Amino acid sequence: MVAPEDGPVTQSCRKHTTIHDPTDCAGVGKAMAFALAVALDRWPKAWVCPPPPAEAPAPPEPTKPPLEPPAEPPPPPPPPPPKRTFRIDAGVDAIFAPKIAPSISLGFSPWIGVRSVELPLPLSIEVGLRATWTPGAAAEAAVNVRAAYVSGVLAPCVRPSFFFACAVLEVGSMALQQDGTHGYFPAVNESQVVALGLRFGGEYPFADRWAIRGLLEFEGVPKAPHLLVQHAGEPEAWTAPSLSFNIGLGLAFKLW
Repeated sequence: MVAPEDGPVTQSCRKHTTIHDPTDCAGVGKAMAFALAVALDRWPKAWVCPPPPAEAPAPPEPTKPPLEPPAEPPPPPPPPPPKRTFRIDAGVDAIFAPKIAPSISLGFSPWIGVRSVELPLPLSIEVGLRATWTPGAAAEAAVNVRAAYVSGVLAPCVRPSFFFACAVLEVGSMALQQDGTHGYFPAVNESQVVALGLRFGGEYPFADRWAIRGLLEFEGVPKAPHLLVQHAGEPEAWTAPSLSFNIGLGLAFKLW
């Protein structure tokens, strides 16, 4: 037992509680009760344990942000455009025709064509209009003759590379006229022309849509123009040759 902070009981107090008669039970009991009361009165009251400190309140839990809805997946890319199976070309050729008319003819030939792009062996077909004139007159039976020739041309082709080969069908009409005052034309028996043959050529692209090309045609002329000339009373005749050839140089443009 821990002694009181005020120290032990003083001697003076003890003198007042001294028991002179040990046989006096009542006095002994009173003395003991008095001593116990004095001791209890002097026992420190601060020895009572203080209550534990109050616990600090727990910090509030952080608020969680609201859950966002899951993002929608991006839309699928659009399907690629269908591949083209053909293309459209157009162009114009300068034509040199030394045999079909009475003299050398020069002219031009605009054309348009469709070309396959997916076949293992590219094919094409061209439709053109051809117009030529004779710059100079030709002397036929002592008569100077000029000619103008207009025709339509159909050419299906194969194109293994820059080189191409075509079949050619040409149908046209030739106009003949006298140049000068000598002689006269009593009749032009036939002015229509039909020619069949082959075309060989090459094409070289030099830009995204442009190409330069050259061609050489060999044609048979089953239906040729001919002219009856009467001069000095004697009939003379001119007939176009049965074989002809043409040379062309031109530009091609990819339309679509």
